[in-house]
Amino acid sequence: MATHNISGKVNMPAVPPLFSYQKGFFVVNNFYDLMTALSSTETPYKTIFAPTSINMTDYSGTCVDLRGINVFPVGLALEFTEDCTIIFNQIAGNSPQIVTYDGLGLVLAGVGGTRNVSLFAQTDTSMSILAKDLVKVAVNLTLNAGVGFTFNAEQYANYGGTLTGTIGYKNFTTTQDATPSRTGLMSASDKGRLDNIYYQVRKYATKVVGNTAAGHTTDICDYVCDGTADEVQINAALNALADTGGTVLLLEGTYNIAAPILLSKTYTKLCGVGEATVLKRMWNDTVLHGVVELDNNYCTVCDLMIDGNRSVYTAVYNCGVYTASAEFCTVRNIRAMNCYYGLYLIIFTSTITECVTKNCDTGLYYKNGYDCVVTDNNFVGSSTGGYINGSEDSVISSNNFVGSSTYGLYLDGAGEIIAIGNSCGSNGACLKLNGAYNCQIIGNTCNGGSAAGIHLVGSDSNMVSGNWCSKMSYDANKHTIRLESTLNTKNVICNNDCYGKAPTVEGGTENNVYGNKVGSSLDVSTRFTFTATLASATWVGASAPFTYTLTLSGILATDKPHISVDFSATLATARLEKAAYACIDEVEATADNTIVFRCFETKPTQALNIFVEVLRNG
Repeated sequence: MATHNISGKVNMPAVPPLFSYQKGFFVVNNFYDLMTALSSTETPYKTIFAPTSINMTDYSGTCVDLRGINVFPVGLALEFTEDCTIIFNQIAGNSPQIVTYDGLGLVLAGVGGTRNVSLFAQTDTSMSILAKDLVKVAVNLTLNAGVGFTFNAEQYANYGGTLTGTIGYKNFTTTQDATPSRTGLMSASDKGRLDNIYYQVRKYATKVVGNTAAGHTTDICDYVCDGTADEVQINAALNALADTGGTVLLLEGTYNIAAPILLSKTYTKLCGVGEATVLKRMWNDTVLHGVVELDNNYCTVCDLMIDGNRSVYTAVYNCGVYTASAEFCTVRNIRAMNCYYGLYLIIFTSTITECVTKNCDTGLYYKNGYDCVVTDNNFVGSSTGGYINGSEDSVISSNNFVGSSTYGLYLDGAGEIIAIGNSCGSNGACLKLNGAYNCQIIGNTCNGGSAAGIHLVGSDSNMVSGNWCSKMSYDANKHTIRLESTLNTKNVICNNDCYGKAPTVEGGTENNVYGNKVGSSLDVSTRFTFTATLASATWVGASAPFTYTLTLSGILATDKPHISVDFSATLATARLEKAAYACIDEVEATADNTIVFRCFETKPTQALNIFVEVLRNG
């Protein structure tokens, strides 16, 4: 982002440099610094040391959120070379105040021609806005009873300053002081929509898209969808971005999509407001296409839900997110449901994180890519949770590939993959390597599976170490770790905990199997599983360590409990559960029917539904 000079009009006091000495204080010398200060999460409020004027050159469509901002030593003057949106509030006791500049709280000025400024404001404190230098201001304002709000253009009339706009539904035009009454002020529903505007700043939205079903209007949106072929308006917003990219924000609501949404410019971001933004597929494909497609590099899609509508549109080509070739991209916090492929990605040097796929044939299909990171995702309830086909030099870590009917995680012709710390569960093979080479399979949990915990076929020079594999049956066709076929070569299978029979090697050359704990060496012959709930309010202790004593019928004092979480299907709740689970440091059976949980630093604030598994010598 380019940095633009300011035209300072006030001698600035000596203040600490940005982020140096005191959190929450920022020195603002240009628009870039202003956006940095506004978007910082260092403190719940921010104090901005600003000159009286900041030149906002080349920031067409910018939205500046001034809610909860202190501006010292004077008020804030903004000079616009393009149209802009501003939000602020002035609520005593709830947020810092915008102090006045020569008796005026906010000064707006146009440069090089008349500029349109959309102003959304809420105040319980009398203050004023000055429209100066060729600015026309469209105002939506919420006032408390008895509060005056002065719009002043007369003082700088020689500069051509005028103020036009609406207060609620009451139109006015003035070139002199005006203090409007409460008549016709903004409705509660309009105020609710106003609150959503903060996403424009938090995600640097360049264009905002809403939909009529959710009550959105052009008062706060650049484009409004009508429920039919909504990709038309969304693609129009994306195409309206500069060639250097930008952000399109989709407000809450369901958008019916009849053709792909295309991110075709570099540095483009398409984001929603979480699960409240739903993109619903309304067509069948005869070739691979996604509801959202990344068609260029450095693109991001995030914070939204995709409903593949698979009960109606059943084609095997239907994807949630799709890319045929892109690099340096991010797919984050996407909830893809009811698709044939949740995420179908031919992608390079990119990140896939915090996503959830459910009720898809394949949750993640990562094909012929390299240098990617796939982490902290949940791929559940699919035929195959994750299918890594021909990809190389990538990290697959801390994901859940569970509830799959065929494979949890399948590495097919993949090389130099590090699969670490994943939970893999399937009715078939939990984790399968077919023609895989030079991969590291480390520290994964492979639980159940009618065929094998970890299954290698025709694979070469892989390290399988430190995994936890459970397959209690000793039937000939059931395995903890299985090396099938004579084409497996130079694989190392070591130091795994195999809760069942020993790893099976069915031929091949130079495979090295050692140090695995199996069968009676673990004193294991029977597995017992219990369920329980840890209530958030039952943790004991005013400070760390915190303890939780759980009465669980059937537990023995000699048991070594292994726990896992039954995560909620609601993404927001699952994230809270994940954070709560991370607080638990120790689990111990202290007596018959009693388990004690300990937290050495922070106690959970979210209830957890858990599975407790113990293994006992028969």
